[in-house]
Amino acid sequence: MGFVQTTANSMKIPFFSQSLDIREFAAREKLGIEEAARKARYEFLFRVAKETKSQAVITAHHADDQVETILMNFIRGAGLKGLSGMPYCQHTSFSDRIMLARPLLDFRKEELVAFCQKNELQYFIDESNKDPMYLRNRIRTQLIPLLSKYNPNFIATVLRNQKALRMDLQYIQESTDSTLEKLGAVQKEGVITFSLEKYSLIPDALKNYVIKELIQRSVPEWMDVSYDLIQNTRDALENRNRSQQLLLENGIYLLVEGGEGILTSDPRMVWKDNWPTIQSEKIIPITEKKIDLDESWVMAVSLSSRVKIGNAFLKNPDPMTAYLDRSKTGDSFKVRFWQPGDVYQPLGMGGKSIKLSDFWINHKIPRRAKEKWPVLEAQGKIIWIPGFQPSHDARITEHTDEILILRLRKGS
Repeated sequence: MGFVQTTANSMKIPFFSQSLDIREFAAREKLGIEEAARKARYEFLFRVAKETKSQAVITAHHADDQVETILMNFIRGAGLKGLSGMPYCQHTSFSDRIMLARPLLDFRKEELVAFCQKNELQYFIDESNKDPMYLRNRIRTQLIPLLSKYNPNFIATVLRNQKALRMDLQYIQESTDSTLEKLGAVQKEGVITFSLEKYSLIPDALKNYVIKELIQRSVPEWMDVSYDLIQNTRDALENRNRSQQLLLENGIYLLVEGGEGILTSDPRMVWKDNWPTIQSEKIIPITEKKIDLDESWVMAVSLSSRVKIGNAFLKNPDPMTAYLDRSKTGDSFKVRFWQPGDVYQPLGMGGKSIKLSDFWINHKIPRRAKEKWPVLEAQGKIIWIPGFQPSHDARITEHTDEILILRLRKGS
C-alpha cells in the first residue's frame, strides 16, 4: 500500500484504502479465501467509484492473468463463458452503471515489465503472488511451467483459443437474447415467466444458455449459476408433470403451471389478480348485501325472481358472478376454505361429481392459490366456486322461482 500511496501522492491523485479481515469475511459470506478476497476488493473499488462519480473501474489484468484465469475455470469445471476468459470491458453485479475495464489484457507480463524498465518506471511485485497456498499461484508457478514443457507456445496457444471462444460466446449470447425474445419471457421484480411450449422448441444446444440467462434475470444478484442448477431446472422443465413447484437451489423456485415456467425467489410473489381470496371462514345470511371476504375481495348478495331475470343467467359472461336457485341455499351459506375430500358437481357434467383436488388440477390452479380460494357451501353441499361454473345441484331450472345472485369484486 505504501508504494501505491506514495505514487498516487506524487501524481496528486486521490488515494483510498481499506483494511479487512478476509478470513472473517469469507466465513460470513460462506466463500473460499480467494473468492472472498476478490469480492471484497471489487466491492471496495466500486464503492469508491460511486462515491467519486467515476465512469469505470480499471484493473491491470494482463495476458498472463488471462491464462491463469482460464486454467482456474477449466479446473473448476467452467463452461464456455469461463473458458473464454475475462472480457476487456463488462458490467458486473457490483454496479449496473459503472463498467469494469481491463485495457492491458493483450500484453504479456514480461512486455509490461520490459516497458517499465525501458522507461525507468518503478513497479511493485506483490510477494503474496508466490504463496503456494493459493490455487492461482500454484497454476502460475507450477502448472503453466509444466504444460509449457509439452508445448513451448502454450500461453500463446491458450490466448489464441481464448479469442476464438470469446467470438463463439458472443454469437451464442446473441442467439440466446434472440431466443429469449421469442420465448415471450415476462419479467417483474423477483419473477420471470415464459412459455413452456416455446421453450420446447429451443434447440438443445441453446437450452442451457437460455436457462442460465433466465435464472440470472430472475435473481440478478447471483454472479454465477452452477451447472447442477441449470441441469435441475432443465430436468424439471422437461418433466411431463403438468404442475409442480420445486425448490432448485439457494432459495430459487421453479413453478410449472398453466403452460408456463416461472422462476422466482418467492412463490408468494407469483399471484394473479383474478385469483379470489378469503381471510377467514364465515356464515353469510341471505339478507346480507355486501361482505368483505378479505382486504381485496368483496361479495355482493342480492335476490331476484325468474320473471325479472328471464334467461340472462344463460348468457352470464362473468365467472365471478353466479345465479343460483334460492331454494337450494336455505337462509344462509358458508364461505370456507377447501378441504381434502371435498367433491363438487360442476354445471355441465350432468350431475356427476368430481374430487375438488382433481378439479383444481384440471383448471391448473396451483396450491398457493387454492389454499385461499373461497368455496361456497349450503346445506352440506358446495354450491359455487367463484371463477367457475356453479354447481349442478344449485342450478336454475324451470321450477326455480327465486334467484340468489352472488357477485365477487375487487375493492370496497
